[in-house]
Parts: sequence; structure tokens; C-alpha cells
Amino acid sequence: MASIFRSSLLVVWGCILPMMGVSQQLLTLVSPLSATLSETSGLIRIDSLWFTHNDSGGASKLFQFDPETGQVTREIIVGNALNRDWEDLCHDSAFVYIGDFGNNQGSRTDLRIFRVPLLDVLDINQDTVWADTLNFSYADQVDFTPTSYSTNYDAEAMISRGDSLFIFTKNWGDQQSRVYALPKTPGDYSLNPIDTLAIQGLVTGASYDEEWGTLGLIGYAFTGAFFAEAEWIGSQLVSESALTMEVANTPGGYSFQIEGIAHTDSGTYLITAESGLSGAGAVYEWPPATITSHAPLLDDPIRIFPNPASHAFEVVFSDFGRMELRDLKGRLVAESDLPTLDIGQIPAGIYLITIWSVRGQTLGTYPLVIEGSN
Repeated sequence: MASIFRSSLLVVWGCILPMMGVSQQLLTLVSPLSATLSETSGLIRIDSLWFTHNDSGGASKLFQFDPETGQVTREIIVGNALNRDWEDLCHDSAFVYIGDFGNNQGSRTDLRIFRVPLLDVLDINQDTVWADTLNFSYADQVDFTPTSYSTNYDAEAMISRGDSLFIFTKNWGDQQSRVYALPKTPGDYSLNPIDTLAIQGLVTGASYDEEWGTLGLIGYAFTGAFFAEAEWIGSQLVSESALTMEVANTPGGYSFQIEGIAHTDSGTYLITAESGLSGAGAVYEWPPATITSHAPLLDDPIRIFPNPASHAFEVVFSDFGRMELRDLKGRLVAESDLPTLDIGQIPAGIYLITIWSVRGQTLGTYPLVIEGSN
């Protein structure tokens, strides 16, 4: 599979994540993703078969698909499992685990993981499977007041490792990721964090290779997508491992909202991105890690400073032509032919900036967080 993927499109995205030792890596487009999978979130490989699902309010289905074409080949209904906000998948030799723990507002009290027999998922004669449930709560969460893009109790990433499942949170508030562990058996659990990663971004997917002990994490910061990898072996914590990070470039016209990740059988990763304002949904391949602590950055990267911002921000790029600022529904909020923009009267929230060069070339779309100026 890797030899086919290597011939695909490679494009460099000029942005810098605020992390130590971060390099920029080339991301390979494998295929556009079917519209059926427009909100792809989790991703797993079972032998040579690939499965994903949609998130927040989507059908309670697993989708088998062909990553070389992006097309769905089989749909599997999970008959007794509501998809409130499915966010990730993992599996072991006996079960497939579906994480229904998306919690953008920080107000959910029904967090859970569905457990489906792996052989049922693989049985092509079954179009409906049935799940057990692992219910859980965060023991350290005491406030369930709904908030927008500020909770530290959202999660979109999960792995299977040994006899436990591990959840990696997506902390909107402090840009870290806490790690929680729970047994793989159905029941009710109150979880305390066992580790914290100073990731400086929003973790949206995870994959773990039991044989090699490699952990892959993906997500996005306010300058674009990122990939992180660590050797997680024995009883050590992830935070005690050497965690290397790279900027994840996405080809023009394709989404940087990467959500699903899984190891291939050739030492690389496949990554899925849901469609949105930043571009079309896609399947990408990530090459083996080639990170060094002094990897060179682009000579003239695009930088947005400050980000988050409250009164004004500046696009730092020598070939800047113009920009548009849109909200997450695609509505135009502001535009400018100058590299600076006054945002003092714009409501707090997450926005997207599209930037053009002086020659009219689209350079990319980047997230911007606007904080209240009062």
C-alpha cells in the first residue's frame, strides 16, 4: 500500500507550531474521502481492512472503506448504541471499542465507550452488531456548566494497550492533554488522570502499535495540524517518553481537521480528515518519523500573531496579498488588504483566516481564536 501512497501529491504548508523541536513534514494525499464520511472521526485497521465512523449526531454505524479510493464498501449498524458524539475507535484481539465521549461544552454526564465483538464486525453476513457499554466520568470534574471552546473535559482520542483503554483529552482551556485509563470490561467507572501531556494543541486522534510500542497522536493547534509520536514501552508514562512533534501539512483544497489515525502494516500511518471550511475530507498517509531536534523550518513561514488575540492580529509573511476572516459557519466577518486586522468589536470564538499572496494564490486557511477584549 505504501508504494502506491508515495506517488501521491506532496505539498508544504508554511506554518509553525509553538512547540520545542518541531519540524515540518510532508503529508501525502491518498484519496478524497466519500461524502458519506464527511465527519469521519475514528479510524482503525483490522488486518487489511479499514473502518471509520462519523461523529456528533451521525448514524450509529461503522463504515468499512477503501483508503485508496475513499469509498465506503460496507456499512455496519450498531443496533443498541446511540451516536451522541462518537470520536474515536480502537481494538484488540477480541473487541472493537467506540468512544462516545465528545464533550465540546464540558456538560455531558453520559460519557461511555461501546464494546462490540471483533468477529461480529468482521462477519460480512452481519449488517447489525450489538454492543456492551463502559460508562465513565472524570473524577476531577466538578463543574458541568456548558461552556464554548474552553472546557478541559472534552476527548477525541483513545487507544487499547494491554488490559486497559487509555483516553487522551482535548483540552480547549489549557491546550494540554490528560490521560485516563479504564479496564476493558463493561461497568461504571470514575476516572482520575494518570498523566498529563504538555502538547500545546488539541488532540483529536490516537493510535498505538502493541508490537513496536509506538504511540501516534494527531490534532491541531491554532496554527494548523500536527502529528506527535512516542515510544511508550513498559510501565513508563507517556510524559516520560521522548515525544517528537511535527507540523502536518495538508494539500491545497483539503481539510486540516484531521480526526482519525491508525498504523499501517508498513510502518506508516493513515490519517482521515473531515470536510469543512478548511477543505474537502481526505485520507492522508504519514511517513515514518524523521524528526530531529534541529530540523530546519521554512525560510519564510506564515505566522499569525498573536493567536489567541483580543484587539488585533498580524499576518507575518513577506508575500501577503489579502485575507478574509470567516466564522465556523462560513460567514464573512471581515476582510483586509493589509496584514493587520482590528478585531476589537468581533465576538469571542474560533474563526478561520484565508490568506492570499500578492499574485492572488491561495496560501491556506488557518484557525484564529478571538478572546473577549473586555
